[in-house]
Amino acid sequence: MLTFLGFLGEMFADANFVLKIFILLTIVSWARMHLGKSALSYILIAGFCYFVFFSDLWALFGGVYLLYMLFMLGFASIIID
Repeated sequence: MLTFLGFLGEMFADANFVLKIFILLTIVSWARMHLGKSALSYILIAGFCYFVFFSDLWALFGGVYLLYMLFMLGFASIIID
């Protein structure tokens, strides 16, 4: 039973890591599209990388961001239909 719980904990940690990478790729894409390859773009990317990987606020922000993305994808599909 304990090994199963350990497996679930590791699976949750892996899913959280994948979500962090997805958010970083989204931020990098947004910064490159809107700001180009300027110094401000690199500073913004570095700041968000620090926030996503090392900040304790990620526990709150990650859940809010996930709900926001699910809501916006659902809202966009309603508009398209």
